[in-house]
Amino acid sequence: MPNWSGDPLNLDEYVIGVLPSEGIGPEIIGVTLDILEHLSNVSAKRFDISIGGKIGLPARIESGNALSREVIEFCQSVFSRRGAILCGPGGGRFVYDLRARFDLFCKFTPIRPTSALDDIGAIRPGNLTDVDMVAVRENHITAAGSIRAVLEQAFRITPPGIPIQIEVENMAQFDEAFHAGARMILLDNFSLVDMQAAVTYAAKRVELEASGGISLENVRLVAETGVDRISIGALTKDVTAIDLSMRFTLYPPS
Repeated sequence: MPNWSGDPLNLDEYVIGVLPSEGIGPEIIGVTLDILEHLSNVSAKRFDISIGGKIGLPARIESGNALSREVIEFCQSVFSRRGAILCGPGGGRFVYDLRARFDLFCKFTPIRPTSALDDIGAIRPGNLTDVDMVAVRENHITAAGSIRAVLEQAFRITPPGIPIQIEVENMAQFDEAFHAGARMILLDNFSLVDMQAAVTYAAKRVELEASGGISLENVRLVAETGVDRISIGALTKDVTAIDLSMRFTLYPPS
């Protein structure tokens, strides 16, 4: 809600733009809209609700960007009417691009999430049976709302003795994960300079794994930064096909 003035609680009508998003987004948004409808029925509050376009991965597939021009114009229209955006999780760089585009910076995250919400979170207890490690990735962070929130949930419901690793994509996320108590951090697509900075800052207090953009050509340079582990996806996912053929050779009968 950029550039708001006045008391937002004293409006005759609340303008809300909805971005249904992906993953569990439609389910969450649907429940939220039901609550707003009920609130409108039992009070004097009125809501002018409009639905925007796709965000995250569906938007990137359709338009090439997680935050499309259509959604930018939709948000601009809502904000120009002193409205707010109701948005579920969006993958890729949607959240970062949205914040940068509209200079959004204020964020609220529950300090102590209730255990009653464990079964609807990004990491569910039922998925932690007979596992060797819990890997927290980008979509888990998006669904939970922040790195701190997803780690708090993971710490709370992961059985003792099972390590938890979280993936970060830049130094800001690394700093947030480190101070949120992470003890295993995967550095995804970090530059050599940032890897070295993370290693120096961590000072062996956390285990660091480098991944993304690593090949047999640069793996030695990555190792020299001092990370504890290195993942090379090219060993499996970038296998090239070999042209094989089998031909019969006919020999005249002897």
